[in-house]
Amino acid sequence: MRHKKLYANMHVSCEVMSIGEIGCSYRATFSLDEHYVAMLEIIDVKKEFYHKIKYLKELIIRAKAPNACFTLRGNAIVESKFSLQKTNEGIDNKVQICLRISDVFAGTEYAVEENNVLLFNGFSCQFTDTFQLFGLYPYKIDNMGSEWLFKEGTIADDTKTMKFDGGYSCFVTPYIYKKNDDYVFSMQGRLNYFAAKLESIEDLKEKIRMLVLFFEVLSGETITALDIIMENDKCSFEYLGLCNYPKQKLKGLYNGFDSKWYPRKSIFKLSDWKNIEKDVFEIFAGLVKDNLLAMESYKQVLLDEEIEIVTYNKFLKIMQMIEGIMRTAVSDEEKRNFEKRKKKIKKHLENQEDREFIDSYCFNNGDKFRTCLVELTKESVSILSGVENVESFNMQLSNIINDRNAYTHASKEISPVMNLEQTEAANCCYKEFCRIRILKQLNLSDQIICSRFMFNRKFVEAYRDFFGLSIKNMDEKHNTGEFDDMMSDYI
Repeated sequence: MRHKKLYANMHVSCEVMSIGEIGCSYRATFSLDEHYVAMLEIIDVKKEFYHKIKYLKELIIRAKAPNACFTLRGNAIVESKFSLQKTNEGIDNKVQICLRISDVFAGTEYAVEENNVLLFNGFSCQFTDTFQLFGLYPYKIDNMGSEWLFKEGTIADDTKTMKFDGGYSCFVTPYIYKKNDDYVFSMQGRLNYFAAKLESIEDLKEKIRMLVLFFEVLSGETITALDIIMENDKCSFEYLGLCNYPKQKLKGLYNGFDSKWYPRKSIFKLSDWKNIEKDVFEIFAGLVKDNLLAMESYKQVLLDEEIEIVTYNKFLKIMQMIEGIMRTAVSDEEKRNFEKRKKKIKKHLENQEDREFIDSYCFNNGDKFRTCLVELTKESVSILSGVENVESFNMQLSNIINDRNAYTHASKEISPVMNLEQTEAANCCYKEFCRIRILKQLNLSDQIICSRFMFNRKFVEAYRDFFGLSIKNMDEKHNTGEFDDMMSDYI
C-alpha cells in the first residue's frame, strides 16, 4: 500500500524555499491537528521579507521536508511575533510567522507551476465506505457453504469498473489481508476524474464537493472525502483542503437504526445507475447549481443528525429544503405581466400612501409555500404508496405550515401545534421526500426507490406515524441489486 505523507497530529520540520514568487530559505514547522487543520510556523524571518509578503492576497509556499515536497496555499497570517537578535553586524529584526493553510499538496515535486498557479489533469479519491456507496462486488467465492473458510473456498477476484460521462469513472477491487489467525475479506475502490484540459484547484474542489454531496443524497448521512490524490503531468500529490469533520468518526456509515455494517440495503448505490444513465454526475451538478441553498440546508440537517442535536432549527432547515427544491423560478414574462398589472392598479389609487404601500409590499415571489409542500407530498406518497390524492392529509400539511410560520417569525400570535415527536416525524418524512425528489430527477425508477426505502426503518416508522401509510411492495424479492445480495451472505 502507498505510504501516506499526510496524517493526523503530524509535526514536520521543513525548509521554506519560496513564498509566492519570492525565493527564500527559512526554517519552519508544518503541522496537522486531529481534524486535519493545517498550520505552518516560520521562524527567523527577516523583517524586510515579512513586509513583502504580508499584503499578498494568496500565499503559495514551497516547503522541503525530509521525505516530501510540500506545496501549501495560505490565505491568512494568523500570528506574527517580532523580536530583536544580536548579530556580528549589530541588532537584527526577526519575525516568527504562523500561517493558516487552506490547501496542502504533498509529493516528490512541487505542485505549483512556473507562473505560480495550481493546475491539474484530474483527481482520484475515496469516500466514507467507498465500496458500499459504489455497490460493485469484486469477489466470486465458490464451495463456501454458510461459512467463510479460506482454505475450503475457491476465491476468484476481479476489479469491477463503471464509466460515466464528463470524465468520471470508478472501480472496486478485492483486498484480502490476514489479521491474527483469520483472513479478512474487504474491498478498496476509488472514484476518478480526468479533465479534458488542465483545471484550477478551485474548479476541482467544487467537483469533489459535488461528489461528496451526491453520496450524501444517496446515503442520507454525512460523508467525507477520506483520501484525495491530485494529478498533473509531472507527479501525483496527496491533497488536503476539503474535510471539516474528524475523518475517523466519519469513516463508516452508521445512522443508529440500520446499524449492520454489511449490507445497508437502504443506501442508494452508484451501481443503481448501472443500466440507466451515464451522465448522472453531470445531471446532479446541474441540480446543485439550481438548488444551491436547499442543498446547503440539507448538509446542515445531516450535520445536526450526525452530532444528534434535536432543535426546531432542524425543522426550519427542512422547510427551506422544501421551498428551495420545489419553488419554480418566476419567468421574465411573468415578471413583466405582474409589473404591468401593478402599475395599472396604482393608476386607480388616488392616495400617495396607498401607492407607496403597493410598492413596499406587493411582490411576485413565485409559488406559495403551501403549493410547494402539497406538490412534494403528492409526488412522494404517489411513488411510495400509490396515493394520488393528498386531501386526506390536509391536517398534517396545515400543522406543518402553521409551525413553520410560527418558528420563522417568532410569532406572538401563532403557537406551534405539533409536539417534539410529531415534529421529528415530519422532519424525517420530508428530509427523505426531498431525497426522493432528487433521485427521481436523476432517473432512478420507482421500484428501486421503494425497495431501498423499505429497509430504512427510521423512515418507515415516521411515515406510518405521520401519514398512516406504508410503502408498497413492488418486488416480492425486495431486490436491491447484486451487491446487496452477495454481501448478505457475510452478516
